[in-house]
Amino acid sequence: MNNRIDSSRSERTTEQPIDSFENIHFQFADQLLLILFHQVDVTRAFEGDFSNAVRDWFDDVQFLICRPKNSSAHAMAATFKGGHNGVNHNHNDLGTFTVLLGDEELLTDPGAEVYTNRTFSKDRYDGQLLNSFGHPVPVVVGQLQKPGEDAESVLLEARFGEEEDKIVLDLKPAYELATLEVLTRSFLFQRSGQMGVTVKDRVVYSEPESFETALITYAKWEACEDGSILIGDGNNMLKVTVASGDGELDFAHCVIEESSKPTRLSWRFRQSVKEAELTIRIVVGTA
Repeated sequence: MNNRIDSSRSERTTEQPIDSFENIHFQFADQLLLILFHQVDVTRAFEGDFSNAVRDWFDDVQFLICRPKNSSAHAMAATFKGGHNGVNHNHNDLGTFTVLLGDEELLTDPGAEVYTNRTFSKDRYDGQLLNSFGHPVPVVVGQLQKPGEDAESVLLEARFGEEEDKIVLDLKPAYELATLEVLTRSFLFQRSGQMGVTVKDRVVYSEPESFETALITYAKWEACEDGSILIGDGNNMLKVTVASGDGELDFAHCVIEESSKPTRLSWRFRQSVKEAELTIRIVVGTA
């Protein structure tokens, strides 16, 4: 959400100023960067009552925040992001998403690495917390997303309601591949029935190629006999199923050994595909 001009500020009715840094502990350099590069005047933000808001959608940066209804049995929330890969302090992460249950982010976007000289050099995206390997996004023909403003997702659909929210993005511009013809990702957040998140990728190539998707977590996880994954612990747990009718999937996992150490869970088509859909379904789980 870098450089987002907050037009809603003038429409808020609550005139209670907030201290933008009151609950955030930044180093001086980080504070200076926020002041230099953020267009919103951080000293003139105002509080508002968002206690009943089930979503926030920032269309200029394609960023969605989904919340449960107050009557929901489970406190599940989620985020989804498009935009482009050329923003300040960018990560190559178009299509990234997170899922929270209670007060824990069980499926995550790992965020910033500990800054080094490499972070701000031509080798910035060698870091797996900054490139798309460390994010829950596709790996296409073994290739990660490219950086830059031309790697920009295109909004194909945005539908919001009390029961569910849906966003569909065209992610093809994020990958520089001659054989890639179509790559879309849909994100569906359901508040009623079996509450959950469904992420569906559709890929079309001009010839058979490989395709892989991933999830990122810091939480405890367990692979079940039926192929599903339990993420979390005790009463705070998600159940994840990943499936496709267009080919068998191989599951793998690794720890990203960098300044933070999230686990990457990945699913890859066993055989090359020319056209395929792959669906990730996330619901509240039990041990």
